Amino acid sequence: MSYDITDWHLEQAVQVLENVDDRDSAAVLAHFRDRMIAIVKRKSSRRGILLDAKEIVELTGILDTVDSDAVKRSVTRAIRNGAFDTEDKIEVLRKIESVVWNLRRYIRSLELSLPLGNRGALAYTYAYHVEELGEHNRVEHKLVVCSHYIAALVSKCLLGKVTIGLSATIGDNVIYGQESGIKLPFLSVPSSFPPEHTRIFMPTDTPNLAHKEQKRDTLTKVLRRIAQVTRKLAKGGIRSLHVVVSNEERQKLIALMEEEGVKAVSYGNGVTARVAALRFKDGEGDCLVGTSANFGEGVDLPRQIAPVIFGLRPAYPPFDDPRTQFEERRYGNNRWAIWNWRVMLSILQWRGRNIRSEDDLGVTIFISQQFRRSVFAALPKTLQSSYKGDLTLDQCVKEAMELVG
Repeated sequence: MSYDITDWHLEQAVQVLENVDDRDSAAVLAHFRDRMIAIVKRKSSRRGILLDAKEIVELTGILDTVDSDAVKRSVTRAIRNGAFDTEDKIEVLRKIESVVWNLRRYIRSLELSLPLGNRGALAYTYAYHVEELGEHNRVEHKLVVCSHYIAALVSKCLLGKVTIGLSATIGDNVIYGQESGIKLPFLSVPSSFPPEHTRIFMPTDTPNLAHKEQKRDTLTKVLRRIAQVTRKLAKGGIRSLHVVVSNEERQKLIALMEEEGVKAVSYGNGVTARVAALRFKDGEGDCLVGTSANFGEGVDLPRQIAPVIFGLRPAYPPFDDPRTQFEERRYGNNRWAIWNWRVMLSILQWRGRNIRSEDDLGVTIFISQQFRRSVFAALPKTLQSSYKGDLTLDQCVKEAMELVG
């Protein structure tokens, strides 16, 4: 539900319009490109920065002067006259199909990034530029338009007269309805999984890994400690899954695992996350390490493949991410209810990677003290008896080994 508007695509579109003698539209797009580049240059190159309302209004005002029907007629006439008869030109046509032929979509999407009356913005647009030379040997400037609130679209397009939705991780159905647009009568069915087959640990002696709480070496110390207890588990024949949030944390943990003599399996250097997971499932390594985006859900490790799971810290959004900035503007203090709900869903997802049937045994250890306010609250009543929040990390590991070893 997002797409890019880049200076390269706009330049290609301008050239095509000039070739079909639609110089008025070409001039408008060239003006739009120049203004876009000027706006993007004012933003950070490392992370996208939201456009403000004034910038969006300016850009939509420029695009609104293009006669899209005239553009379509010009391009269609050029096609019929054989102006585009090579593979390169066909590729150019694909570009202008998204940039020129759908100008109304661009304008509409940009307009949705503006609040209207009592309605908050339904999309957000951020600017981004790459300073390194890319495939076209040039600096790339682009706008990224992201549809955020699509609940009405889901409700209109995906829900029939009779709809039954099944999920293991809906959580709060009110927030779920606000996020998804699926507001139906809600029935929660208890699980038949025996709670004595699992433990959910929240150690008492691990640090708070919130950014503002961390000291200089806090993260390194706790990751080394995790590597050390992973080695202890591996010596007992118990393999584990480690879910972190950032790629920097993943790389640091892998390096510390190597220092502690633990063989960690992960992705990178041409190895995809899927291949890494398959290698681990086939018996390679002592542990599998990855970010929540790759291994937080969708990876099944039943039958004692990884009976112990470590969750490093909650997957709260980065403070400088464009989506975070947008949600701060749109929801204000209410954003924490949504962010906490998403964290609680991720807790349930992480915990379920090694529990795929009633016969499985599995343990999850949540490290950061940020989890303390969320883990127990996220659990269904049938699993609350499996929660333990009064043991040290070493005691958690000892009990884990007794259960699954």
